[in-house]
Amino acid sequence: MTQDIQWQRGQFLPFRATRDVALPEIDGNPQPGLRKDEIIQYDGVTLKREGDADRSLPQLKGCLVKQWIVPADDEETQYVP
Repeated sequence: MTQDIQWQRGQFLPFRATRDVALPEIDGNPQPGLRKDEIIQYDGVTLKREGDADRSLPQLKGCLVKQWIVPADDEETQYVP
């Protein structure tokens, strides 16, 4: 799946969280995680969320591999533990 995406910095693609996803702390401060069914914008490096500052989060690509986030137009994929 991630191999099919042509990542280009600054070209944001919409994704949907299939489950709640914890995000890493910034400078020791806890960050609000993604909520199930939340729509985000991501360019492979930078995460954009409504009501939050943009943040560098290249490791979010791992969530695509696990299908914790999927393309926003994919309304069928659900998280299965």
